[in-house]
Amino acid sequence: MSVWYFDLPGVDGMFTANLNFGGLGIINRHSVVMVSVCELMLPGNQGEGVDDYPDLDLPYVGSAIMTIHNVAPQDNEILSVVVDTGWSTPVNIRLNVAVM
Repeated sequence: MSVWYFDLPGVDGMFTANLNFGGLGIINRHSVVMVSVCELMLPGNQGEGVDDYPDLDLPYVGSAIMTIHNVAPQDNEILSVVVDTGWSTPVNIRLNVAVM
């Protein structure tokens, strides 16, 4: 099993994320894949200095009800995932992917 994450800044509504695993040889149409989604924020929003954490890297549960609708591994090493952020304005999210 391998575990990966993909950070997607500034997304909203429902969309298809095409995650590229090209060259790794771990994704094909027979792959078993599990995906979860969470919102990301700057750790500085929790009281630490933003300068200490220049990148979005703090998963948290916000007000948006986020869902994964479809997961489709392709032979071209692309993993297509339909995501709904549950929010009408841009949010930053992380997709956590486990491939068996």
